[in-house]
Amino acid sequence: MAAAWPARLEVSLKKNKKYAFASYFQLATISEGATIRPVCRTVVYRGFAGETDNITFVTDQRSNKVREFERKALAEACWYFPNTREQYRLSGSITVVSQDDPPGPLQDERQHKWRSMSDPGRAQFAWPHPGEDRHLPDENWEPEAPAQDSAALDTFCLVILNVETCDYLSLKENRRFVYANNGKESGSRWDCKEVNP
Repeated sequence: MAAAWPARLEVSLKKNKKYAFASYFQLATISEGATIRPVCRTVVYRGFAGETDNITFVTDQRSNKVREFERKALAEACWYFPNTREQYRLSGSITVVSQDDPPGPLQDERQHKWRSMSDPGRAQFAWPHPGEDRHLPDENWEPEAPAQDSAALDTFCLVILNVETCDYLSLKENRRFVYANNGKESGSRWDCKEVNP
């Protein structure tokens, strides 16, 4: 029986940790507005959400991603690890945790992710509105990083990809496994079948 995909992912991350970009994955969403089209960008993996099999990343409340999730809260992540030649495609629904969410475990997770970010990472959320014309006081302007133990800025959102399927491909072994969340509360939550690559 193949190992559950979260365990595989942890091993892949460890085997590729010498590559700074190994924590980056591509995220595809559906655009907002009248013209529906796919949209893809690179985001930074911020770990699993608590004790779940759901993966996290962060975004600015003002970004296009948030509006796209409001339109259709579905996404697919594609993650390639060059050292081990593995690909993960993770599909599922999206949960955005913002300053507007009530106190509780998700808000606690949001604050935890905020505090775990680097100073430059936290400073990004103090920048002017993403995507608008750049008008800064001068070329060397840099926002001051909020303190690590400060409350998350209102612009800071935690995003959770609630993984429903994982399509795992090992190019070294020429093997592919498809995992589907079976909805069980206890025991193995993942059904797995091997398919042709």
